[in-house]
Amino acid sequence: MNENETQVSGISGIVEKFPKALQEKWLANGFDQATDIQTNTFEAMYNKEAVIGSAPTGSGKTLAYLLPVLSRMADERSTTGNFRGGLKLVVLVPSQELASQVGDVVQDWARALNFKSTKIIGGANVKRQIEKLKDHPDIVVGTPGRMIELIDQRKMKVHEVETIIIDEADALLDEEHIKQTKSLVRKMPGKAQVALFSATVPDTLAGLAQDMLNGPAVEISADAIGDAFEKQRVDGYITVPVRKRDDMLRRLAQVKGMQALVFVRTMAEIEQLQQKLQFNHIETAYLHSKMAAQNRQQAINKFAKGEYTYLFTTDVAARGLDIDELPMVIQYDLPATPEQYLHRAGRTGRMGKYGLVITFVNERSLRELKKNTGENIELKAFYTYGGQLTDVSPEDQPREDIEGNDPNHEGEAPRQHKPKAKPSVQQKGPKPKVRKKNRSRDSKNKGYRKHSGPKTNQE
Repeated sequence: MNENETQVSGISGIVEKFPKALQEKWLANGFDQATDIQTNTFEAMYNKEAVIGSAPTGSGKTLAYLLPVLSRMADERSTTGNFRGGLKLVVLVPSQELASQVGDVVQDWARALNFKSTKIIGGANVKRQIEKLKDHPDIVVGTPGRMIELIDQRKMKVHEVETIIIDEADALLDEEHIKQTKSLVRKMPGKAQVALFSATVPDTLAGLAQDMLNGPAVEISADAIGDAFEKQRVDGYITVPVRKRDDMLRRLAQVKGMQALVFVRTMAEIEQLQQKLQFNHIETAYLHSKMAAQNRQQAINKFAKGEYTYLFTTDVAARGLDIDELPMVIQYDLPATPEQYLHRAGRTGRMGKYGLVITFVNERSLRELKKNTGENIELKAFYTYGGQLTDVSPEDQPREDIEGNDPNHEGEAPRQHKPKAKPSVQQKGPKPKVRKKNRSRDSKNKGYRKHSGPKTNQE
C-alpha cells in the first residue's frame, strides 16, 4: 500500500501529502502549519520540475526542498518495492558549517523513512567518508570540492541521482564558485532535477543556472514567513564612535543573558577584540575559514551551550549557520551589501522565534545602513543604560532612574561624584605675608633657643 494513503489525526494542508512517518515526525517536532515556501514548492519539487526558490532565512527552506523529495522517494519505493538503495538526492552547500548543519537535518528526517544519508565535507577525514559511501547512502550533503574529488576517484557513484539541490545558490553561482558548481552538476545525469534555493536571488541567477536546469524553471518566492509564524526579529542600531566599539561590546557583555554572534570584517580585528575582552574576563570564541572542521564545530557547540558570551566570525559563517534560539546578532562592522545584511540578520529570529539584530553605527554609517536595509526593514535606536539594553533614550528615562545612574557606565557601580573644592587663595599669586611672618618668628625663636639657652631669674 502506498505510504501516503494513511493520514495522522490533526494534520492538514500540504502536510497531508507527506508519508505517515513524516506526518508523525512533523507533529513530534511541534510543527503546525507549513510555511509559505514549504507549501508553494511541494508540488514542483515532488514532480521533479526545475525550481528557483527564495524565502527569508529561518522560514524553513531546508524542509521545503527536502520533504517533497523524501515523499517522492518513499512513494517510488512503495510502488516498485525497490529497497536496494542508491544515491538519489545530492544537496550542495557553500560552506563546511552549512554542510554539517543541513546534513544533520537531512539525516534526522531521512531516518524516519529508513533512508540513509551521509555528509561529504572538505577538511574532514576522506577515508572515513569513503567508508560511508560503501554503505550506498540514498542522500549525500556536502561541498562541491570534496564531491568532485571523490567522483573523479570513482568512490562516489552518481549515475542514479534524480535530484540536485543547490542551497545558497547565490553563493555557489557567484564569480568565485560558479565554475566548480557547474563542473559538479555536469558529472551527474542530465535528466536529473535541479533546484536552486536561497534567501536572496539576484536577477542574473536564472541566466547563470540556465545550462544546468533540465527545462524552464518554476520560480517560487515567499516574501514573508507566512501564517504559520509571526515575525519576531527586531532590527536596530547603537550609535557609537568607531574607536569605542570594543568598549560597547564590553558593556553589552554585562547585560543579563547576553549572547551574540558578532560579525567582524577581518580576522586581525577579531584577534584584537578577543585580547581586549579576555582581559575583562569575557569568554569568547571565533570562526574562520582556515580552522579545521572539528574545531569550528566545537566552538559552535560550546557557544550554543552558553559557554561563550560572543562568537566572533567573518562572513564565512553568515550562510546557513543555525544556532537554536540565538538571541542576538551584532554587526561590529557594517555589512557591505543588502544581501549580506539579510544573511547575517537571518541567523537570529528563525522560525518565528524572537531575535535581535544590533548594528554599530556612527552618523555617517547609519545612512549607509538604512540604504542597505531598505524600506521593508524598520530600524530602532537602542541604548545601554543602567546595565540594560533598551530602546528608550537616557533623556526619556524616568527622573528617579536617571539620578544615581551614569548611562556611560552600564554594568558598573554608579560613580560617587564629590563636590568640587572652592579655589584656595594659596593657589594663586604671591604667598600671603602672614605666613612669611610666622615662619620668620619661628626661625627667631629657634635661633634664640639655640644660642641663648633657657631664661633665668637673673634677667
